[in-house]
Amino acid sequence: MPHLSRVFKTSANLPCLPTAHFHKQRNESSGHNPLDVQDAYQNDSQGLQDITRRGSASSQGPINNFFGRWPDGIRGHTIAMLAEFIGTTTFLFFGFAAAQVANGKPDTLSANSDIGPSLLQIVYISWTFGISLAVNVWIFYRVSGGMFNPAVALGLWVAGAFNWIRLLCVIPMQLAGGVLAAGLVSAMFPGELQAGSSLTTPTTPAQGFFIEMMITAELVMTIIMLAVVKSRTSFMAPLSIGLALFIGHLIAIEYTGASMNPARTLGPALVDNTFESYFWIYFLGPCAGSLLAAGLYRLLKAMAYWAANSDEEDAVTEYLYAVPTKSDHVTRRNTADLRRTSSAENIWRPQQPIRRPSSVYDV
Repeated sequence: MPHLSRVFKTSANLPCLPTAHFHKQRNESSGHNPLDVQDAYQNDSQGLQDITRRGSASSQGPINNFFGRWPDGIRGHTIAMLAEFIGTTTFLFFGFAAAQVANGKPDTLSANSDIGPSLLQIVYISWTFGISLAVNVWIFYRVSGGMFNPAVALGLWVAGAFNWIRLLCVIPMQLAGGVLAAGLVSAMFPGELQAGSSLTTPTTPAQGFFIEMMITAELVMTIIMLAVVKSRTSFMAPLSIGLALFIGHLIAIEYTGASMNPARTLGPALVDNTFESYFWIYFLGPCAGSLLAAGLYRLLKAMAYWAANSDEEDAVTEYLYAVPTKSDHVTRRNTADLRRTSSAENIWRPQQPIRRPSSVYDV
């Protein structure tokens, strides 16, 4: 796994010089290999120096002397822990606040009633949770990955996104962030906290377990395929992740409260000191769904899923997004070889090392 100090900017933030150069060369000469990145960068060495200089000055200043003495691994885990704690707190704060507002209106049904919440409440709460997650993932995407969910962290670990040390570091911080968010909403808003997760009649614990499992599997699969596995759509990953949470809430608030996140359930339960007999479903259900998604990804990867829809032009674009530098020792490879041996995923990760897109994941 690359250290956080080596995280690169996303393709959306990179100047267009390298890609434009490739396309220009390809159009001018049919014999030019668009993947001959070494020659292209040698011809544009001055432009690359400008890119590097602007990137360093704009967003990657020198490391503080105190933190610079820390080992890279310790500093990286510390940054991830801090980002996950802050991100989980802010994400759930706005979600809990929305639930407090919706459930506190006197002209609507209470989410804790046996009948369940009204459709207006469902849409309002779902939308706020989804947008809050999307915004906070976008903020912390290049810092810790923006998981904010122990079940998601478990699934990404199984998928191979990071090691077990990172997993053990971030889960306690995510749970603590959920508790802090619930405490802040309880202290800042009048009335009792109305943001807990509960089953509505006649939903059984078994039904609740499978509902939580399915909606969490959808969320984790979205994260893996759009955020962990790099593609041209990765820049939209935060929005897609928020939408996955949104649709999960739309169908599950009526029955389980749509936890999808042990930290989201633990916080209100501790603040209100309410632990129902079926409390376990909000931990085991999301974790089971996360493992299901990670297992499905492992299966698809073992079957070389990218070969089922290979496209040379998409493959070339994937490769160009990596924006390698001279020091990366990229070798000449023609498009015929690329088409014969692999497609987008292997081009993103060729056998020779290249400078990959921004990510804290390593799948």
